[in-house]
Amino acid sequence: MYIVTNSTHGEPMSRFRLIVGLILLTIIYFAWNYFHPEAGASIVQTQTINGLAYPISSAPADGAGHISRSWLLIAFGTWYALCFINIVDQRVRRPVMRFGKYVRTLDGGLSLLEPIVHTTLEDVNVQDIVIEVSVEDMQTKDNVGVSIKGILTYRIDKDRVKDAVVEVEDVDDSTHDRALSTLADVGATKELDNLLEHRDQFCADIQTKLNSRVSNWGVTIQAFELQEFSINDEEVEKAIAMKARAAKEGQAELVRAEMQVKIAEALNKAAATYNDAGKWLKGIETLLEMCRSGNNNTVLIPTDLTESLAAVRGVLPALK
Repeated sequence: MYIVTNSTHGEPMSRFRLIVGLILLTIIYFAWNYFHPEAGASIVQTQTINGLAYPISSAPADGAGHISRSWLLIAFGTWYALCFINIVDQRVRRPVMRFGKYVRTLDGGLSLLEPIVHTTLEDVNVQDIVIEVSVEDMQTKDNVGVSIKGILTYRIDKDRVKDAVVEVEDVDDSTHDRALSTLADVGATKELDNLLEHRDQFCADIQTKLNSRVSNWGVTIQAFELQEFSINDEEVEKAIAMKARAAKEGQAELVRAEMQVKIAEALNKAAATYNDAGKWLKGIETLLEMCRSGNNNTVLIPTDLTESLAAVRGVLPALK
């Protein structure tokens, strides 16, 4: 999608308005004087007989309502003066040509411009312009097909409207085309993993390279932002998803192991604080907790018995 409302090509509207106005004034002048002849002119009176008009007499006109040529010249001069007025919107600039040469840029507000030798082109928008730029099936450096859709923001420098009119045929179409080619060029130098991990750097590279390509036209690239990024190959997309899932699971295992280490350190620290009496009380407490459950199938073995068995186990090899 690419929609831009401004253009740098137009018609000489001031000159056209001047010529049309002069023609209309001339037509009105002659039409009015046709029905209001000047004083002394003969008015022929006719009589209709059998459908035919026959002159019967003539009389001089009284000149009432007749407009003299001097008034026509005054009207021409007034209209010519009014055509000097140019009102320009603050958000645009109006290019001015004189005999085919760019001579001036009209700023926002009221300006006076001679309409015969000067030609005004259609207004140039100097606001931020936002367009959508998309590339289908772009090949990355590692030969993976991707589709990218981005939002490009640019504007025409207020002081360089001349370059936007003179240096390029259509500044908006040309900027859009350059954005497409730059997006494909920069994408072809990046590997897929790099695009996925460093999107901000990718957008910055596009903005920098595109700025160098359109600066001669008076265009400044304000920003390029990724809107959509998709991988055309489903198998590659699944492999990336599996890789990401494995990385997340491994990270979770590392976190779990770190927590277990911290728990073990805390238990060892707590156990080191018990003396013999404390250990005996802790054993009684554990025994009581186990006895509270009616479904407990745990067999309790006294500590002294286990120590005796361990001692016997150590003596048996010596007896053999």
